[in-house]
Amino acid sequence: MYSTIAPIQGVLDMKKIIFTVFVNIITFFLFALVVGYQVQKSKIGEELVVIESQVKVSENIANPFYEEKPEPVVVAVPMSNIASKGTWTWPTEKPYIITSYYQYRGDGFHNAIDIYSYKGYGSNVYSANNGTVVAASMGCTAGYTSCNSGRGNFIVINHNYDNYYTIYMHLSNINVNVNDSVEAGQIIGKVGNTGNVWPVPNSYNPYGGTHLHFGVFKGNPLSGGSSINPLNLY
Repeated sequence: MYSTIAPIQGVLDMKKIIFTVFVNIITFFLFALVVGYQVQKSKIGEELVVIESQVKVSENIANPFYEEKPEPVVVAVPMSNIASKGTWTWPTEKPYIITSYYQYRGDGFHNAIDIYSYKGYGSNVYSANNGTVVAASMGCTAGYTSCNSGRGNFIVINHNYDNYYTIYMHLSNINVNVNDSVEAGQIIGKVGNTGNVWPVPNSYNPYGGTHLHFGVFKGNPLSGGSSINPLNLY
């Protein structure tokens, strides 16, 4: 008798094999798609991060309105450069005489005092207080009355306190330089007769006009400072 069981069983086995292979192919294909998507997504993410980083780095360069702000600079003035309010040193050697006061005179208002030390020409000139030298001009000789606008050889000191400045004019010599720190009573120059002095020195009277023109100002006297009577400090 002929049996149909074996052929049918063979057909079923073949269908199972084909179905299993088909499922495996589909599974592999789907797996590949998922993995590929994740890899591509990761790469895209990395590229975005890199691009974003590059944008941040170059942002200040690309922005035409960007202005880099410098760090603030704080300049500290040493305590030794700050004037002592109640301690002002007389600027010449003693004894002395004041030959012209802070007042009106024949040629207009005299905004300082003129001091003659009895030790005379070449005697010491002292800083009236602690401070910083902001001007120190040499090069004038006696008899050249218009030198340095009549000031002759002169020194200006900023006392770094309450906007006080002092000026010392008609010097024969200068012992300090601009930006030097000075202390009250320090020798800064020598009494002389350079610039606009009276009587004008000449070969017959080489020391004529010897004195110290001493002025005190609120603000730099070379750039609009206001004079005050020096005797108010003593």
